[in-house]
Amino acid sequence: QLFKQSGKDDSWQLVLMDPVQGKIRGMTARDTVYLWTESAILRGRKSGGGLLQWEKFSDGIPSDLTIQTVSVEQDKLGSVIFAGTDRGLFWSRDGGKHWQPAQGLLADFPVEVILAPAEGFLLLGSQEQGVFLAVNLISRAGIFGLF
Repeated sequence: QLFKQSGKDDSWQLVLMDPVQGKIRGMTARDTVYLWTESAILRGRKSGGGLLQWEKFSDGIPSDLTIQTVSVEQDKLGSVIFAGTDRGLFWSRDGGKHWQPAQGLLADFPVEVILAPAEGFLLLGSQEQGVFLAVNLISRAGIFGLF
């Protein structure tokens, strides 16, 4: 379950109950709230009355993978959503409608942490493989180099 606190009277309001079977593993927010379980990524958008409407948008990620982390990078062209799984990194440039697996060294190891410290760069962390610095060329030239 996910709750939010009201600033007016310090009360808590239920905003999400069992979105997709499984416990919530993490959450990130900018203009949109993203949360994930082992098997799904959801996007929450404000609707009337300040409530969030939830939409699952991770159907392009193979169902036999475990989603471990999610990060959203903003750039001149919009946003890129990254999903770290137990067997590699996936990315979507179209809001999660289509997902692509990373290529090369980033293709088949557990990605447990994704940070976007500056436009065009990703830090990927894995207990098995260490830390990688990846250049996200989509922010630079509208194409994917390593991805």
